[in-house]
Amino acid sequence: MSTEEVSRKYTTEWIVLVTVSARLVGRQQDLQRFGIPSSEPPCHIYLVSTRPRMSIEPDTVRITDEELSGVLRLQHGGTFKEYPFRASHSLGEGPMSWCSEWPYEEFSIEDKDGQVVSAGVVAHLQSIASEWPREASDHDIEYVGQAFGRSKERTAWDRLKHHETVQKILAETTPDKQVWLTLAAITDLKLGIDINPGPSRASDKEDNAHNSLVINTFHQGEFKDRHAVALAEAGLIRMFQPNYNERLKNKFPSSSLVSLESVRPLDLHGVLVELQGWDVGMRYGTKAKAHDQLHFGGFVIHTDDNRSAPVFLEPRNDLKIFREY
Repeated sequence: MSTEEVSRKYTTEWIVLVTVSARLVGRQQDLQRFGIPSSEPPCHIYLVSTRPRMSIEPDTVRITDEELSGVLRLQHGGTFKEYPFRASHSLGEGPMSWCSEWPYEEFSIEDKDGQVVSAGVVAHLQSIASEWPREASDHDIEYVGQAFGRSKERTAWDRLKHHETVQKILAETTPDKQVWLTLAAITDLKLGIDINPGPSRASDKEDNAHNSLVINTFHQGEFKDRHAVALAEAGLIRMFQPNYNERLKNKFPSSSLVSLESVRPLDLHGVLVELQGWDVGMRYGTKAKAHDQLHFGGFVIHTDDNRSAPVFLEPRNDLKIFREY
């Protein structure tokens, strides 16, 4: 009898698979100015990130009836990297004028009558650009958080409005960088299983009772609204190891993490967290993870050191994802 067989607590070990999708990206002042549209599912996860300041000197801009072009500048310390860009538009016939004031990070476009037909932040031109530097899509994640704080905030934006860590990041970020906020939602949630018919420390009766508990709890609304949020936050922190997250940064799970207390009775074996940046066209990363639009991280989350590591089985496409060390 192998060590793995006798170290299993249950014949059926349950794994939660959580997909987190970035839905809205903006600077804090922009979100405060224009407000946050409601979304379904709601955004209960947020990422605080930094990236180089972006600007466009007005003299480089050319606007035709169908296209906008110019030179995008990314600041690094006291110098700038310059990249030509192009973007199609449907603002109508010209002539049109590009209007921007130093430091040239925001703009407006006026038609021949002096009416503003478009305005915004230079960085958001990425959404319509046919030529855009990859570096300008990279976000360095500094902090990961969830909506449910001590004051019972219900969405990520509710929590962010007066968040002390966000204010600290804003204060400590060097002048050549901007702080960005990403609001994200759980867009997919599934249960995966790792079945081993070999001996386990639980009886058949205990195993069946545990299976019923997990399945019944999973299908309750509170699981997606609260429990899955806690698992997603913890998995993202462990995967990216952001600079301003202390708990779970280097150890997962943590028996002292309050946000996971509600899922401990389920005795789940593992969690597989997926972060998608496709919807907003952004690439997220840290020193621990290279920038990309798609990330996976699989982790054992029980606190029983004698139990074997599971095989993370994704039921949608039979993709096996093993424990990340």
